[in-house]
Amino acid sequence: MSVVSRLEWIDRMRALAVICVVLIHVSAKVVTGAPMTGSSTWWIGNLYDSAARWCIPAFVMISGALLLTPATAEDITGFLRRRLGRTAAPLLFWSAVYLAAWWFKGLVGEEPQPLSEAWDKLLHGEPHFHLWYLFMLPGLYLSAPFLARLCQTTPRRTLWLLTATALAAGTALDALNALAYMHKPLFFELWLPYVGYFLCGHLLRQSVPGRSMWPAAGAALAGFAGTALLTWFLTQRYGLDIGVWTYSYLSPTIVCMSLGVFLLLRDLPAGTGHRFGPWHPTSWASTFSIHCSLNYSGQSTSHPGASAPLWGCRC
Repeated sequence: MSVVSRLEWIDRMRALAVICVVLIHVSAKVVTGAPMTGSSTWWIGNLYDSAARWCIPAFVMISGALLLTPATAEDITGFLRRRLGRTAAPLLFWSAVYLAAWWFKGLVGEEPQPLSEAWDKLLHGEPHFHLWYLFMLPGLYLSAPFLARLCQTTPRRTLWLLTATALAAGTALDALNALAYMHKPLFFELWLPYVGYFLCGHLLRQSVPGRSMWPAAGAALAGFAGTALLTWFLTQRYGLDIGVWTYSYLSPTIVCMSLGVFLLLRDLPAGTGHRFGPWHPTSWASTFSIHCSLNYSGQSTSHPGASAPLWGCRC
């Protein structure tokens, strides 16, 4: 692929992924708020939510595709200064905004929030539930120069084995934390389960294009269907707290769907994503950080079958 086509498919993927991030947070309210699991309303939310869950793994894989290069390994200081500097501002700003809103809401409701709880939110990288991603990124950036060197010096077959092992370990760790309530990760641990996706982005960018569209489409559809059906089955049998684990970005069905969607969007013909236009590297950060306040303001009375995609496209 040419440099131009590489940038085009990355722009296309980023734009679709941002829409899906918003769609997740809208449809999740339908899944958790529906009066009965298995109702038509619940299934609408479940299908939208399941279909959109590839977005965060895609962002991580895009980062791996772009950052795990010889240039990153050679200029460690410059790379870290640029990347961490770019991440620090939105992380600090939006953490302060959401913590201030959380504190003010408690004050207005005459239930002042203790400062210890604010510290706990920061310690776990969740001043607001969707900000965990900004707390996860610095860990990946710090590891990038060393992983880039690993990608340079490791035989491709061995690197695939390491990547598969990292993905499997991330899935197992996530399952233990979510299902057995073993440990809630601290902010400096959040990046570790995503190393597999990070490495996978590098490997998939380097793989030969054009040979994997049908298998990729099959993997994406299988992952989507598996997520929706498994969520329904586990929710019916064990309750919503267990059932929604299948939405985790590290669950086996989401891993399958994410890899399939990544390859599918990479291999679409050139020009398919031209309507998305150029994508500035920092555009996703502002959208990712402010969308919750937007989508909660209008998704209430309209039918979820219409409101979820409309709000997903609105941002």
